[in-house]
Amino acid sequence: LAWTFTQGLGWTLPEPLPSLDAGLRMTVLRLPDGSLWAHSSVAPTGEVLAGIERIGGELRHLVMGNTAVEHCYFAEAMLEAYPDAQFWVPSEMATAFGSSILYEKSPVLQQRVTGYPDPAALPAAWGGALRAAKYSVGGGLASEYFLCHEASRILMVSDGIVTGFEQELSALTLKTYHQEAPQDARQFLDTVLGWDFDLVIGAHSANGLGPIVDGKAGLRAACAFMDTP
Repeated sequence: LAWTFTQGLGWTLPEPLPSLDAGLRMTVLRLPDGSLWAHSSVAPTGEVLAGIERIGGELRHLVMGNTAVEHCYFAEAMLEAYPDAQFWVPSEMATAFGSSILYEKSPVLQQRVTGYPDPAALPAAWGGALRAAKYSVGGGLASEYFLCHEASRILMVSDGIVTGFEQELSALTLKTYHQEAPQDARQFLDTVLGWDFDLVIGAHSANGLGPIVDGKAGLRAACAFMDTP
């Protein structure tokens, strides 16, 4: 039901952003109708495209789970590789600090946006296969969806929670969210912890590490700071 594609380190990002020393990971799911759904695009290299072809089925949905520039960087190329794919993004994509730099320069990204998924009413085309929760920080400068595919018991994240060197999870922008809006962040976490998942798959393939197996316990531990008054 789920496959991942990872790519290496050291992406050169457009100015004024610095170079990024972090690998990327794309997760591909099979929806109930047999089509494919992809979270957080990597570069559509020949190897990646061949891998998707081996999975079988049509890639119909490309989802940007986060507005950070590295997670949107290869979306245009992936959309060109799959001209019929629907493109789902956070509503802040055109204004957020990272993604807006790419968005304003790319007619492809501007023209291909299908919609802005509402966690309370996700697209019917996803077949009811996913759950979502979303938060924003910095007055909309960055935003992220946490997405759960309960059939495969997978939680997909981008920068809210990241993987450390010792196969542990650490809060990143989710900690910023808690600093800005502690009650909202606590409610967000409780919503996510109420979902059925075991694996946490990050959109960064940091240090070559794979998914976190005991992901729910890891997420709870990474967010223990929310329990401190």
